[in-house]
Amino acid sequence: MEESNVGNYDGYVDLSDVTYVIAERGGSDYYPTYTEVASVKGQTTIDIPMVTNTGAQVLKTLWISAKNDYGQSSYKALPSIMLGKPYDLPFSESVAKNLLHGRLWTTYGTGKSDFWTIDDNYPDCVDNDGGAFHMISEADTDWAYLGTGKIALAGAAEPKLIFYHKAETGSNAKIKIEVELPDGTTEEVANIDAAKDEGKWTASAVSLADYVDKDFVSVNFVAQANTGNVVYVDRMFIRDTYTYDLSAEIEAPGTARKGDTENVKVTVNNFGSKDARGYKVELYANNKLIASETPAEPLKAYYFKTFNFEYPISILEDKEGVELKAVVVYNNDLNTDDNEVSASTKFEISTKPHPDSATFTKTENGVEVAWTAVDSESKTATESFESYTSWSTDLFGGWKSVANNAGTTGGPFNMKYPSQGTSFAFTLADPLDRWLSKEQLEQVPGFKAHTGSKYLAAFHRADNGGNDMTQNNWLFSPELSGEQQTISFWVKNENDTDQKINYPETFDVLYSTTDSKQASFTKIGETHTTSKGEWEEVSVELPAGSKYFAINHNTVAANSFVFMIDDITYTYGPGTVILYRIYRDGTLVGTVPSDQTTFVDKTADSNTKYVYGVTAVYFDGESEATIATDTTNGINGVSKAEKTFDVYTIDGIRVATNVSNFSTMKKGVYIVNGKKVIVK
Repeated sequence: MEESNVGNYDGYVDLSDVTYVIAERGGSDYYPTYTEVASVKGQTTIDIPMVTNTGAQVLKTLWISAKNDYGQSSYKALPSIMLGKPYDLPFSESVAKNLLHGRLWTTYGTGKSDFWTIDDNYPDCVDNDGGAFHMISEADTDWAYLGTGKIALAGAAEPKLIFYHKAETGSNAKIKIEVELPDGTTEEVANIDAAKDEGKWTASAVSLADYVDKDFVSVNFVAQANTGNVVYVDRMFIRDTYTYDLSAEIEAPGTARKGDTENVKVTVNNFGSKDARGYKVELYANNKLIASETPAEPLKAYYFKTFNFEYPISILEDKEGVELKAVVVYNNDLNTDDNEVSASTKFEISTKPHPDSATFTKTENGVEVAWTAVDSESKTATESFESYTSWSTDLFGGWKSVANNAGTTGGPFNMKYPSQGTSFAFTLADPLDRWLSKEQLEQVPGFKAHTGSKYLAAFHRADNGGNDMTQNNWLFSPELSGEQQTISFWVKNENDTDQKINYPETFDVLYSTTDSKQASFTKIGETHTTSKGEWEEVSVELPAGSKYFAINHNTVAANSFVFMIDDITYTYGPGTVILYRIYRDGTLVGTVPSDQTTFVDKTADSNTKYVYGVTAVYFDGESEATIATDTTNGINGVSKAEKTFDVYTIDGIRVATNVSNFSTMKKGVYIVNGKKVIVK
């Protein structure tokens, strides 16, 4: 650190009388606060104890000020340092959904050019996951830097950086790869002529084997291009490598409905230095093979390929979810540790009433299926939205929302929430899921749910010109019981206490006696306002005959910030049964009107054993299936010849699978292979 004995007004400064104050900065950018952590008088060096290699990685910046008897200078930032435990191998980042997933990255530049994550103007990414880094050159001579956090290479035999890049022909784009050592010095290990990419995503591999003996390193991507050109970087890996090495990734829905067919993506990466031939990709559901593919074309070294598989979910599925597993079978693979990968999908359980019981009987005309009619009754529930997918938008089980004023949604912080930047009325906010850390949420407790961890949120939005927009967001309830009732729910706005700016949010409550179309709703009472920055309960009486209610968020542009809803209490009925559906081994074989409770399956093979199920269908959904029991030969006992069997309750609900005895069953009456069994 250099110091001068010349003051602001060219006067002499006695440096031996100057005290240097080292501080941490808090508060906001407009109103910063400084807390002293150390000071030294008459010297320009100081040792400050810090824990440097444990905990989560952060970029630590300290601030310095000089003072003497005549006053104190303003604070200036000192060079930042990385604190925290180095990341282990393998390290990867694809900026999926435009998020960094808790990894530390640093950016800076020699001019105005800098690295950014993608946006609407530069949406390209190599793997279609909604995220990548890009640099827009502001001047021919600018260099932009993108750096990883600390990474430990220890234990690797041949570590490499593998990544994708893209630039246009004639852009003069270059990407230098630098390794930053623990002492802060850097060494260039590669210089890539990205203009040769010709506007196509290109993979490169850079050896880092010379640095395995270092405690840690950071890897810098240093980009340059002619003014106005863009350099993209995506899908980065730092890992040990082999001559032949395939790995698998899987992407499956977090939740799914029974009876639907879901798309499951399996991505195969070739981290080997040789092309891969003769490999096979398999998809399993609960360890049962459901699909496979053997590509004819080789997979080039350092490239990847994505396979799309369809997974049909039986409407008769009795499990709460499924474990989907992707497997890459490759005989030449020298590293099989990452050839299998799994993902869990939870089945959405319908709350609609289903037939209490069902039976099937083989007759001369076919298989006759019979069931009890559904008896609907009203129930009171409090919807806290905890069971739905975090950051989903505009559809939350039986709740749906519509944004009449479409625009780009914003957020309150620099850290983007996963659905930010899209157009929606409400999103299912879950602050601790891919948005804020626990420590950050404690600093902004106004973004906590009323109960649980999730709530509906409508954030401020802007038009294409960047102008704030008035809100016109509608949230529609599921079908109600139709009786007179009082609904209640909790609402909240958020104020900027630092700037002492309030953002009161307004909304109306409406009801409909017919359907959930906006034009069918009638406003109840006056417009409501929430302005305290605290959760407030709202109660509204609905008249008899109300089939739906709606909350219309309508805050004017100047006040719109974030409007939150949680814990909605209401009385509902399942609605009217429209028809019944009959399934055989998960395949729909018939439908009958709601006043009919029997169906004859004339296409069944009399020599084949089937599983039948019956569901009730409503205007806004379908019930779970009731499994039919076989009454063809009467209900007697269980044959001792049966080695394993499934056990059902007398109302057709499966309670055990592939059991060989009743030792684990509670006392009661059960159905096994269509026959009654009494467990004493």
